Amino acid sequence: MAVSKNTHPPTPRANPKKKTRSKPDSEPDMEPDAPLLPIPPDSSVHFPEVIGKTVALLYYVNDAPGDWQSLEVCFTDGTYFSFELTPRVDARVFYEQIHSGGDEEVIRDYGIIPGNAPENGDG
Repeated sequence: MAVSKNTHPPTPRANPKKKTRSKPDSEPDMEPDAPLLPIPPDSSVHFPEVIGKTVALLYYVNDAPGDWQSLEVCFTDGTYFSFELTPRVDARVFYEQIHSGGDEEVIRDYGIIPGNAPENGDG
């Protein structure tokens, strides 16, 4: 039985297109390996000081006898956000630095932010 040899070069195959995730028009352009984050509502308050920071510790304080509650977000560079929770579900927000020896310095005081605040925290 004779075997015929194919003398034509192989036909190149078209590379299949990679599947891509379509994104809403409102989603900002992000690095390809960046995590997907929720899009905050227009009524949200933004804290640009924390962009790119690494969280070291997150804890909740409930001082029952004094009715004082706080959510603390501590970063690896020694700064932290303190969300003091009030009975009206408002938050008093500070951006602070802890110095050696335990002294605290308020870098920015956002004041009390009502639960329905339209501002974005930049002011």
